[in-house]
Amino acid sequence: MNKVIFDNECLFCENIKCQLGGAFNVLKYACKQFKKSGGGNVIMLGSVSGVMSPRFDTYEGLKMTTPVAYSCIKSGLISLCKYAAKYLAGSNIRINVIFVISTIYLICCNCIYNISSFSSPLQ
Repeated sequence: MNKVIFDNECLFCENIKCQLGGAFNVLKYACKQFKKSGGGNVIMLGSVSGVMSPRFDTYEGLKMTTPVAYSCIKSGLISLCKYAAKYLAGSNIRINVIFVISTIYLICCNCIYNISSFSSPLQ
């Protein structure tokens, strides 16, 4: 298979700017509003690609693969939310990144909950 290891640099930078930059702006403005109103919850949708290396065999026989920018954006989103959660500690603003993987586990930034026995500390 003739895989392209890295995206075009301009496309990579545009994806990072648009997707991770967009998440940054949503987080920034939501938290400003939450600070005014006394608290709130931000939930970002992540991906297993933010914490694990891609499985290239998933794309075997296809003329596509996981773009490197996607993995960078998803791991960057987790780091952004961890940073914001720590920065805003004590302000009654909770920030989580969630995603579902094939074994039906819900991943919340630093916590893993089995959905079949789901008990959230946020309730």
